[in-house]
Amino acid sequence: MLLKGVLASESVTRLDKIWLKTGTFGHQLSFYQRQGFRVERVVKNYFVENYPEPIFENGIQHQDMLLLELQIK
Repeated sequence: MLLKGVLASESVTRLDKIWLKTGTFGHQLSFYQRQGFRVERVVKNYFVENYPEPIFENGIQHQDMLLLELQIK
């Protein structure tokens, strides 16, 4: 798995934490949470204000963005 390979790399293991951004729902969110990522912050209307076209997943429009954090050490 690509994410596990990245997290195991020497450059990452020297870090205290890693952040990533994703939508507020969908299979990717549960995947990241199973890897140990936790919600750090919600950025309201991120996808609405920063993308020219609406982004839909399973008929639901993405609006807010989650900043997820993984504690390494």
